[in-house]
Amino acid sequence: MCGWASHNDLKLTRVRIGLAAAGLAAQLRQTLRVFGVRQYDLDMSIVTRVLPFVALAAFTVGLPIAIFQEDGPPRFLIVPFLAILAWQWWVLLSLAHRIVIDEDGTVEWIALARRVSTRPESIQEISPDHSGGGFFRMIHSGGKVRFLNQITGFHEVVAHIKAHNPTVVLKGC
Repeated sequence: MCGWASHNDLKLTRVRIGLAAAGLAAQLRQTLRVFGVRQYDLDMSIVTRVLPFVALAAFTVGLPIAIFQEDGPPRFLIVPFLAILAWQWWVLLSLAHRIVIDEDGTVEWIALARRVSTRPESIQEISPDHSGGGFFRMIHSGGKVRFLNQITGFHEVVAHIKAHNPTVVLKGC
């Protein structure tokens, strides 16, 4: 073969590299489990993650500019528009994108604006949010957390909660 690798050698090398990468990922998962921490992240493309922020930023900048134009809408509308924008920013920033189960069993829901830690025993319900669109809500004794239903490994989170709290109400999970 004059020093060139055969097609079968290249396929075997790709398989070895793939197995090594899978082995490292499995080792990392096992290491996290040894420490007792399990992490579950939102599985979305970067475009889908960034687009809501870009759209909301455009409205945040564009609405006041439009209102202060000479032929724009009445200026007293700026207060309700800004209140609506503030609410939309809060909804977007408080949407959980990661769930972490700590070694003591505590479930932590992580968003950009806040973190909510709760024991599985205090979780009362996990169900689709009334707003639709693939949103779910977790209701616990201290409030509620909204999240998208695209969290990888969410079935493990549900199993953990159900194992510690058999009375939890699960709808659409």
